[in-house]
Amino acid sequence: MEFYRPTLDEIIRKRRKALTSAEKRLLDCCKTGEWAHLGMTVPDAPTDANEIDAALIRFLMLGGDGQHINSTEISVIGAYISGVLNFEGCETSASLFLFNVRMMTAPNFKNSRLVSLTVSGGYFPGLLGSKVFVTQDVRLHGGAHFDGKVDLSGACIEGIFDSAYCTFRSGNQDALDCEGLVVREGVSLSEGVCVFGCVRLRDAKIGGLNLNNAAFDGEGHTALNCEGLEVAGNVHIRHGFQPKGEVRFHRAKIKGTLVCENRAEYKKYFEQLTA
Repeated sequence: MEFYRPTLDEIIRKRRKALTSAEKRLLDCCKTGEWAHLGMTVPDAPTDANEIDAALIRFLMLGGDGQHINSTEISVIGAYISGVLNFEGCETSASLFLFNVRMMTAPNFKNSRLVSLTVSGGYFPGLLGSKVFVTQDVRLHGGAHFDGKVDLSGACIEGIFDSAYCTFRSGNQDALDCEGLVVREGVSLSEGVCVFGCVRLRDAKIGGLNLNNAAFDGEGHTALNCEGLEVAGNVHIRHGFQPKGEVRFHRAKIKGTLVCENRAEYKKYFEQLTA
């Protein structure tokens, strides 16, 4: 896979701005394998102590220039990430961990190859990940807010897709688009997940599904679309599962066990399943 890798000097020259203290800290941490700890909370505005250019993160994720990275993990805590984090069409051998960061533009992982992606806390104007291939896990949790569409349509995740204590909000479109998603192990949208907009798992193929204690609000439209979903393992729907809006399981197939706390309450959904 061919893509352009600018050098660190090229990145600095293009933006006409010296490295911030936060960026110098990140470079130092990548040499030692440490986490770049810039603060405990999500920053409201960029400062010298917290601002990191998205182009620098891309540079490090793609291996740097052989001098600035000695780690298979890029981990940032409490950063204000400016610019566009664009991995479209790229391949990386590093894992990305983002904790309590703020991004002003949705990160773009379309048609890329990643090892793993972990987001814990923070604010994001969506996430673009259609047809991304992830060799391990995707984890979105810890109070993260996505105020824009999270698109994982056609993606392939070799591990698990796990989300807990997250908020997804999209306005008038799908909040979480996983149409055609393939997840080898399983999908967990549970334990405090709140979705405003549609969760689309149409024609997805996954190892298992956990919707325990999740709240889906279609805002007057479909809340959960699982038409044609294929689940190789078990499906868990209990402990306060709260859909507001239409729930579709037409043509869905579950090879394992359907575990439900109140079958009578959700009977209308189960009747749509394909035997």
